[in-house]
Amino acid sequence: DKTAAPIRDLAPLLTTVPAHATPLLASPDGKCGLRILGPIDLAGRFEWYQLAVEPGGTLDSRPHEPGSREHLTVTHGALEVQAGAERARVRHGETARYAVDVPHRIHNPGKTAAQALLVVIHPA
Repeated sequence: DKTAAPIRDLAPLLTTVPAHATPLLASPDGKCGLRILGPIDLAGRFEWYQLAVEPGGTLDSRPHEPGSREHLTVTHGALEVQAGAERARVRHGETARYAVDVPHRIHNPGKTAAQALLVVIHPA
């Protein structure tokens, strides 16, 4: 029958995740919090987070696999991003796109808390 509806994946059309079920990771200094917004089945390919950084907080990261990139959009305050030897200040509304197959860090040098959305894209 050519009018039959296409077979759809059995996943629900819509799901919601309550705030209390969203995992939260903290930096060793306790000044950075990463809420894991992406589903676990995309981890290692495509990930997104809500990042909160208190004044003086630093999120240091080791290199990811070759070709990996991060995209950081500041939604409140300002942050400093460093990838390898390159460094940039990213203000409210701005986005930094940078390689993360080198040591990298996100730091809040300001006097107020900062927030951002962080997307990590791993190579295919």
